[in-house]
Amino acid sequence: MPSPVLLGSGFASTEGRELKARKIEAVIADFMGQCEVAALHILDIGCGSGHIAAYFAHRNRMTACDVVDQVATPERARFELVIAETAQLPFADGGFDLILSNHVIAYVRDPQRHVREIARLLKPGGVAYLATPNRYFPFEPHTKMPLVHWLPGPLYRWSMRRLTGRSDAYHVPGYWELIKWFGAAHLKSQDYTMRIIHDPERFYMPAPHCVRLPDACKLLSPTCVFMLSR
Repeated sequence: MPSPVLLGSGFASTEGRELKARKIEAVIADFMGQCEVAALHILDIGCGSGHIAAYFAHRNRMTACDVVDQVATPERARFELVIAETAQLPFADGGFDLILSNHVIAYVRDPQRHVREIARLLKPGGVAYLATPNRYFPFEPHTKMPLVHWLPGPLYRWSMRRLTGRSDAYHVPGYWELIKWFGAAHLKSQDYTMRIIHDPERFYMPAPHCVRLPDACKLLSPTCVFMLSR
């Protein structure tokens, strides 16, 4: 039986979704050397509430997928929703110009397989936006407890069950772990983490996060943001 690609209970957030979508578009447009993201076939993996998918659907052909239907946006008719519960997503090879993976990889059973699926589904010359919590950030992203996620995998998951009551197998990846997975999937990667922090107005970064830091500090950023390409 195929293993689930995402944790079965799903997760959806509606807070600040339009601002998040604008940030994502700004990063992608900057990477592609364009003013906006338009006329592309886009896949949003782990779409959650669907607000980000709906935003991009205004100027693109939009497909979204998740393990359960959690769509809360009134604009759900603008995009196609596909329920996908297997490690191999139900789409043909090379079918998408752009793939969004916004804080999804930490919730999949096999995160390296997730990266390989992105590579499989991208058209030649296609690009992907991938954002994830950073394992090296000293505070665990779900509980805000210091250093819990630095524990070995089994002890970390046990701690999370005790702290949150959930049995899901979180895996918060580290920076160099991600770089290794990208290379193994034959994806080129460009790290946008510090570029976003250094130019917050361009990338719609909320003011409290606008702290000018040396590039070496990206390893301690709470979030890692990458653009990937085939």
